Amino acid sequence: MSPVERRTSRATTTAIVVALAGVVAGLGLVWFVVSLAGSGGDNVEIRLGDDRFPGGPAASRADTIADGGPILFADVAGGSRDILLHHVGEDAESGWYAVGAAPIGKERDCVLQWQADDAEFEDCDGDRFAIDDPGLASYPVTVEDGQLFVDLNAEFREEDEAPADDSPTEEPAADSD
Repeated sequence: MSPVERRTSRATTTAIVVALAGVVAGLGLVWFVVSLAGSGGDNVEIRLGDDRFPGGPAASRADTIADGGPILFADVAGGSRDILLHHVGEDAESGWYAVGAAPIGKERDCVLQWQADDAEFEDCDGDRFAIDDPGLASYPVTVEDGQLFVDLNAEFREEDEAPADDSPTEEPAADSD
């Protein structure tokens, strides 16, 4: 044995304490992340952007459409959901339609063209579509305080968010002839 007692230096003690604190903090962080990941991920809702697209003042848009036909709004967010805003009738508060600018299943560059004489759209292949044709993606349009809103995400909402349809369903009466 040595007559001189060995002592740990203050620097060594500090390093050990800092290392232990780091290990404890790291384990705490791992525990936090794991518990967060397992705590009801079904409740996480990712929402990017607005659910509704503001289409502008209804009266002004109705006049523009009456003069030049439907208005094309390019989807600046992702380039995949261009829409055509159209209005029919004299009342700017009603008669609004928003449809995909290309028919369902066609490329983005197959933009519909309004054929005013026939009151129909025509695509790049010469196919014709009425404003309410099921071959066109359709988006609900509302007017609130004179402003248009196009609901681009209505189809993605869960059923419990959609308004209930309490109207009775009646079967057509059979002819007794």
